[in-house]
Amino acid sequence: AIAQTSTTMTPTVAATTEAYTRTQYCKWPCECPKSPPRCSVGVSLVTDGCDCCKMCAKQRGETCTEADTCDFHRGLYCDYSGDRPRYEIGVCA
Repeated sequence: AIAQTSTTMTPTVAATTEAYTRTQYCKWPCECPKSPPRCSVGVSLVTDGCDCCKMCAKQRGETCTEADTCDFHRGLYCDYSGDRPRYEIGVCA
């Protein structure tokens, strides 16, 4: 006869950390103005980061989010490094 041994494993509970809710900058369905905004000379009219509405692209030094995008036509991107550990609000660089 073969002896059967039973092993019971106790589940390990991970340490709970403070819950964080990420801010939703995009909302659906899209609610866009009837006509696109008029941008200053040299500022690109782009589709927002939500792929919804037209907006004037953010410029160097301006605050940006996933919805308010930087002017990629000028090679700008949203630098989120100053918003650690959330990475939600950045600055166009």
